[in-house]
Amino acid sequence: MKRRKLLFIYDISLNRSGGLEPLFISIDRKLSRRGFDLHYVVRYPVSESFRSSISDTSVLEVWSESMQGGRSFWRLLKLLHRLKPQGIVLLFFPIFAVNSLLLGLLHKTVFLDHDSSIGNETSGIRRLVKRIRGFLVSRIFVYVVSPSNFKRKYNIER
Repeated sequence: MKRRKLLFIYDISLNRSGGLEPLFISIDRKLSRRGFDLHYVVRYPVSESFRSSISDTSVLEVWSESMQGGRSFWRLLKLLHRLKPQGIVLLFFPIFAVNSLLLGLLHKTVFLDHDSSIGNETSGIRRLVKRIRGFLVSRIFVYVVSPSNFKRKYNIER
């Protein structure tokens, strides 16, 4: 059976946020068992424990520059061409950044949204703007996942 490829792009250091490394080690192991090869592109070095804990079929690239600039977009395009992944997961990108939108238009992309609060209810013009933004974003990305809204919806304690 041919293994499928997923590209995870994080414009942040995984060990900067504490709980991300164990979460992604768990995701890595589960997806690897389900026939996926994961390719991580992260900003800044990761811990040795993360590097040694990901599956043998996973690849880790560390980029020193932000993945939101013009030069990095061409680098990301070359990476997409080389890997030909079945999907992309973007994390810690601004949802309306040019690279986020272009990647979403070019490929099946899941976006983890930490900033825009698309699902939060407001009133008046802000509510209308959020609904329009939500409509546009839902046409670009396969899924938009908001951890804060998920936590609020299911009343999950930290």
